[in-house]
Amino acid sequence: VGAKSIDLGAPDGAFHGFVDPTGMTRLADGRIVVADAGLDQLCYFAGDGHFLYTVGGRGRIPGQFQALWGLFAGASDSVVAFDIELSRATTFDPNGALVDTLTLPVPPGSNGYLPLGRSERGDLTLLRSETPVPFPGRPWSVALDSGMVVRFSPRGAPVDSVGPLGVAELVGMPVPQAGGGTVTLPIARPLGRKAAFVVRGDTVSIAAGAVSSVNQYVGGRLVRSIRLPGALAVVPESLVAEFKARRGAVAHGAGLIDSVFDASLDSIPFSDYLPATGRLLGDARGDLWVQAAGLSDLAPGDATLQWSVLAPDGSWLGQVALPPRFTVHEIGADYLLGVWLPDSGATVHVRSYRLITPAGGQ
Repeated sequence: VGAKSIDLGAPDGAFHGFVDPTGMTRLADGRIVVADAGLDQLCYFAGDGHFLYTVGGRGRIPGQFQALWGLFAGASDSVVAFDIELSRATTFDPNGALVDTLTLPVPPGSNGYLPLGRSERGDLTLLRSETPVPFPGRPWSVALDSGMVVRFSPRGAPVDSVGPLGVAELVGMPVPQAGGGTVTLPIARPLGRKAAFVVRGDTVSIAAGAVSSVNQYVGGRLVRSIRLPGALAVVPESLVAEFKARRGAVAHGAGLIDSVFDASLDSIPFSDYLPATGRLLGDARGDLWVQAAGLSDLAPGDATLQWSVLAPDGSWLGQVALPPRFTVHEIGADYLLGVWLPDSGATVHVRSYRLITPAGGQ
């Protein structure tokens, strides 16, 4: 990984900085589009990093968002953004003008969809959460979040699915209600495992985090299981203590969930084992990038910098170390695009780094 080539984030004129960039892509003409979940808008930048304009904003009419989350490159430099509250995919043309919207029905008992990927022909692959709310168990007990990977056609018809799957470890946390009493809500288990996904065309790659492997599905059928080196590691008590210390040293806002979580650190059952794998990403060549087991709860950006790169058939190509405090979102043929967080907790940045491929193509 070479030096950074573009750094976005510093307030400048009409651009007031990012709040919570959760998705981004680089278009064929070099422009960069960033989905800011904190502002529910898309920010457009020129290839040299110059701010251009924003589209979207908070609202419910077509072209606006209630909970903007995913962003994918569409055909001919269009982009597709997904709203997890409205369960709606919105397509914008290369200049940010609204093209159309697609609202997907959420089955009864489901908690909605998280976007995973979009194919070149327009299929949209989503993760449907099926763990009920309130939490289905006693306070402070642990359960496995259940989910289903579903692929939809460009018209919104279900094409195929994978699951149900165990996608994350949850803890039931009792939260006081305004009228009295408590309700037990599911929260992510600290240091616990969670599944990671990569979508490339009809292929869905899934690392569950419980074992060092990646399973690949085509058309909803398992076609390959890739074993990775390494084994589960026990979570040391020192790591739990570090988590609690760091959590107490950082302001997480005045939200009720965060307040209850911080006050309950001694009651929460931490995971016994670290995840076997971290995140998954696919690059422009079709290779699979697998992150080593991460501790992202403890540090800004991706705390684990080591990634293994696998060919589409699962063969090992090499290892890459990413820059500190950087969380990669998109891997192009010659660039990495992601979020960089300074130590001081100052302005969030979106950065692009050069990706250098050695002779031989690995």
